[in-house]
Amino acid sequence: PKWKQVAEMKSVYGFDAWVQGHHHTHSVLRNANTCYVQNGSLVGENSYSVSEGYKGELPSQNLVMIDIETGLVDKVIVLYA
Repeated sequence: PKWKQVAEMKSVYGFDAWVQGHHHTHSVLRNANTCYVQNGSLVGENSYSVSEGYKGELPSQNLVMIDIETGLVDKVIVLYA
């Protein structure tokens, strides 16, 4: 989503990190106050992703590392199948 949508959700739910578990394109967006992590495809390219125009990606899952002292996202590592 756009930063405006993330900011609106943050004002309602009060989060510092938003991890979207089901999507078809991996991405990580950060600003000073929020980290938005969008999971990539768990199955890779298939007929659905092609028909919807998503770029082909290898199957992957995000590993989100959180700093225990600050509670903020420290690092996002993409794990490929």
